[in-house]
Amino acid sequence: MYTNSNKIFKRALKIIPEQTMTFAKAAHNYPENAPKYVKSAEGCWMYDVDGNKFLDFTMGLGTYVLGYNPPNVIKDVISEINNGVLYSLPTENEVIL
Repeated sequence: MYTNSNKIFKRALKIIPEQTMTFAKAAHNYPENAPKYVKSAEGCWMYDVDGNKFLDFTMGLGTYVLGYNPPNVIKDVISEINNGVLYSLPTENEVIL
């Protein structure tokens, strides 16, 4: 069920303390049979590197009130990226926000 996840985990333990950059995501915080690496997510669902689908009860450590990849937000972010990023002058969005 976790072939790819376990392979990544073994490699990570050799090069990353606690196998992740964020203590709250470390494997020791979850049951041994929990997925260790996510590949993608949408809404409240996560898909791990082995293709398993899970309901994510922690939702990005509590930060994703809209769920993962909300289509309207993604569309707006892509639109802004296509305008360019990090200019040498301010943008109107700075004033709006």
